[in-house]
Amino acid sequence: MKLDNQQVTEEVRAAWLAALIDGEGSMAIYPQHANEPSLLTHINVSNSDPRLIATATEIIKSWGVGCYNSKFKTRGLDSWRADVRGYKRCLPLLIRLDPWLISKRAEADIMRRLIEYRLSKPHQYPYSEIEQQLVDQFKTIKHSRHLTDFVPDPRYYRGEDKVDTISESVD
Repeated sequence: MKLDNQQVTEEVRAAWLAALIDGEGSMAIYPQHANEPSLLTHINVSNSDPRLIATATEIIKSWGVGCYNSKFKTRGLDSWRADVRGYKRCLPLLIRLDPWLISKRAEADIMRRLIEYRLSKPHQYPYSEIEQQLVDQFKTIKHSRHLTDFVPDPRYYRGEDKVDTISESVD
């Protein structure tokens, strides 16, 4: 199969967005309301560079997926976030990113299975044991991920990953 330039461009955009979500994004499944048993799916990506978030938002919206942006402060710095919430918004995004996700692959697969299962049922259908198992699997994956490649050094302001040589004199 030969791809034209537009198809190649769309594949590159999907791969770029998947990489951004793998590195800077998060996926979540959580109760929508405290008093009701309803779940909300949520995919977001945040960064202190507004150009990254604007580009991510433009790609997501170009696929017909609803996305909204917000600005917030983290450690006193401005940051921006692109949010996609809800089954009918998250599913097409997950489908589009499927070939490209790496570190969030397992989370995406479980979220997609949950959404597809839920959308196959009538509205307000009671949650099943299958859905509870999927949510439990999702939580297990989230809690088992240990980020050991970077531990902030308290000697640096805001824990930035700086390359410094610290020499100690040995007498």
